[in-house]
Amino acid sequence: MNFGGILKDLRMQKKMSRQELAKMLELSESAIAKYEEGQRSPDLNTLIKIAKFFDVSTDYLLGLTNIPKPEMDLSPELKQLLAIALRMPEDKLNLLIKLLEGLF
Repeated sequence: MNFGGILKDLRMQKKMSRQELAKMLELSESAIAKYEEGQRSPDLNTLIKIAKFFDVSTDYLLGLTNIPKPEMDLSPELKQLLAIALRMPEDKLNLLIKLLEGLF
């Protein structure tokens, strides 16, 4: 999806009109319309303002990723542990959690 479609989806999720969004971002309603219709692209400062307002990354707004917010910067060890935990059955995961809590 392109920037305009993503912006419109985010606006609709918040149940906002173009006018309401424009007011919140201190932009004109026509600017929002042109962004959504793909007739215009925001400058960098506006892109950042939109990303902050919707609490998403600029990469998400630009359609470079499908992940709205990037994951926290985790160490390689924590990423590996998380990957293993996500594959575990729930009962084994609960057992692992209890085991780890007992160690500390």
